[in-house]
Amino acid sequence: MRIRTSAAAVLVLLALASSSIAQEKSALADLNLESLRGSVAPLTACFAGTVACGQTATGRVSVDSCESNGYYGVGYLFNGIAGTRVTINGRSATFTATVGLADGRSGNTTIYTRGEASSDGGTATIANFVLPYTGPYLILILAGAPFDFGDYTLSVTCETSTTTCTTTATQACLLDGRFRVSINYVNQFANPPAPGTFVAAKLVPGVQNPDVATFGISSAQAIEVVVRIQDTRPFGLNRFDVYYGGLTDLEYTVSVTDTVKGTTKTYRNPPGTVGGLVDRTTFTAN
Repeated sequence: MRIRTSAAAVLVLLALASSSIAQEKSALADLNLESLRGSVAPLTACFAGTVACGQTATGRVSVDSCESNGYYGVGYLFNGIAGTRVTINGRSATFTATVGLADGRSGNTTIYTRGEASSDGGTATIANFVLPYTGPYLILILAGAPFDFGDYTLSVTCETSTTTCTTTATQACLLDGRFRVSINYVNQFANPPAPGTFVAAKLVPGVQNPDVATFGISSAQAIEVVVRIQDTRPFGLNRFDVYYGGLTDLEYTVSVTDTVKGTTKTYRNPPGTVGGLVDRTTFTAN
C-alpha cells in the first residue's frame, strides 16, 4: 500500500516551480516552442514544452524528471488570459497523479491550486480555476508517492468568462476588469438633499494599483471614498476581499459586481457617519 503525503506533494510543487523550469520561465514567456527547442530551454524530461487550451499532452515521469525528496514530476509552460476558467486533468495508469498550477512569472513561485487523484489510474483535477492575470503559468504533473514513474496524459480545457465592465466617468473596473465598482451618494446637507454618483478613477492608471479606485463628487482626485479589491489566491486562499473607506460623512452606497460570476454586493454608509469595512466572505474566486 502506498502512503501519500500531501505536505510532501506541496513541497514538490514548490520545488518544481523554483527549479530550473522556474529559472527559465521569464525567457520562456517570450519565446516560441522552436526557440525553446533550439537554445534557451530545450525540451527535457523535466520541462516538457508548452500546452494550450484544448490540448492533451502525453509524456513520461522518469528518473530524469524534476525531483524533490524522491517525488518526480514534469512541468509545462501555459500562457493564459485573465478571467479564463481553466480545467486541468492529469492521469497515469501506474502512479497516483497530482496536478498543480503555478505562477510562471519571473521571481514568483506561488502555487495557485492543485488537484490529486485518489489512486493509481485515477484522474487528478483542477476544475474551473479563474486565471488571475494574463501571462505565463506553469502546469505541473507529478507522482503522489516517492520513486513512482510512468506514462501520463495531461489535458487543459478553457472557458472564456464574459466580463461586462467598461470604464466610465462614474464606474471603475478593477483586477483586469473582473470587478465593476460605482458609488451613489446623497448629500444630506443640501436643501433638499441631493442625490448623485461619485466620479471614479483608478488610483494609478495602468498596471500599478490595478485593484484600487478613488471616488469624489467633482473629481476622483478630490477623494471622498477609496475602494480596494484584493485577490487572495496568491496567499493560498480562494476569495476576493473588498475594502472601502470614506473621508466623508455623506450618505453613500458602494456597489461591487463580480462580472465573471454575476455576483453583486452593496455597502451602505449612513448619513453622518465616517466609516468603512472589509468583506471577506461575499466574493469567492471559483
